[in-house]
Amino acid sequence: MMILLASANFLNSSVHKPIINISKEDSALNFKSTFLKNFNFGLKRFISSYIWVQTIIESDIEQYKKADGNSWIYHRIISITTLDPDFEWAYLWGGQYLSVIKDDIHGAKDIYEKGIHAFPNNFWLNFYAGFHYYWELGDCQSAYTVFNRILNLPFALQNVFYLPSLVARAKACTGDLETAYLIINDTYKNAQENSILKEKLRQNAYALKAEIDLKCLNQKRLNCPTTDFNNQPYIYQKGLYQAIQKWEPYRLKNRSQRNL
Repeated sequence: MMILLASANFLNSSVHKPIINISKEDSALNFKSTFLKNFNFGLKRFISSYIWVQTIIESDIEQYKKADGNSWIYHRIISITTLDPDFEWAYLWGGQYLSVIKDDIHGAKDIYEKGIHAFPNNFWLNFYAGFHYYWELGDCQSAYTVFNRILNLPFALQNVFYLPSLVARAKACTGDLETAYLIINDTYKNAQENSILKEKLRQNAYALKAEIDLKCLNQKRLNCPTTDFNNQPYIYQKGLYQAIQKWEPYRLKNRSQRNL
């Protein structure tokens, strides 16, 4: 018997085994919200906190491209907020993560709307939801409704000084790169340090600023910025100004509604 076990162990260690990569979308464990709501044995806060921690630990950067539902993080956030509707950070983080990282724009919309229903006066939750409507979904009317609602909240203008202009732009439905940059930059400043979300927002902000600045410089306008998002100078090569860092244009995900 010992000889057989030793032989089996040797064969197992010597045979090359292929690496199998399983998408998090296929491997994530999710429970139905109705099940957790009805069978939590009075431990709603404990269970929701446990699921929250697991979701943060397991969070991935794979974009969601299927048309048959929503990403696994969406279902996790729904479970968490069904168990604990007052879990404010889950709405804030969940909406941004689904929108910016997972590319699950409809899932992000659901989370933002659920969050606003629970916290109608949370400035940043409304602000991020408004940006999601404005830029990701191209729904200027919904963006206007949200931005206009928070305009009179305490400290609104201290938080975002250009909010009145943003309300006017949304009303006129004239989405543009300059406005998108202002919002992305604010969102970046408020994101958690050293997180995947903050890094992705930095990339988006860099791309928007680079496109705006380089267009200005190469069209030889006056008073154009000469440094990028990282305060590095733009370089002049072969008759054109260029950024030191590689970047890709940041655009609407729902391109069928607006093409900038």
